[in-house]
Amino acid sequence: MINVTGKLINLNQLQTEMQTAGLAVTALGISGGEPENPVPDMLHTYDAGGTPADLPAGAQAVVDAHVALRDKTDEEYATEFQNPATTAARRQEIRDITAGLLPREQVPMT
Repeated sequence: MINVTGKLINLNQLQTEMQTAGLAVTALGISGGEPENPVPDMLHTYDAGGTPADLPAGAQAVVDAHVALRDKTDEEYATEFQNPATTAARRQEIRDITAGLLPREQVPMT
C-alpha cells in the first residue's frame, strides 16, 4: 500500500498509467482518511477475493508521476469563449466540444 494523503488521485487514470507501465493491477482503491478513521489515505489494489492488497513493485514511481486530470467544465469553456482574445476558430472548437461533437479537454485537478 502507498500513502497518498494530500495527493489528488484519479483512480481510473492512475490504473491506466500503471497498466501502461507494465504493472498488473485490476482495480485500485483508497482506504482510510475518513473523519471517523483518522489514518493516512492508503492506495491499494485488490486480490482475487476482493480484499485490499499491496501494489506491485514499481507502483510508487507511477504514483509519484501521476497528475490527476478532470474534464474542463462548461463554465471554463464559457469564460474562454467570452474572452476577446479567443480566436474564431477556437470559439468554433468550443461550440463543438460543448455540443458533444469533440471530446472534452482534460485539465489538472486542483
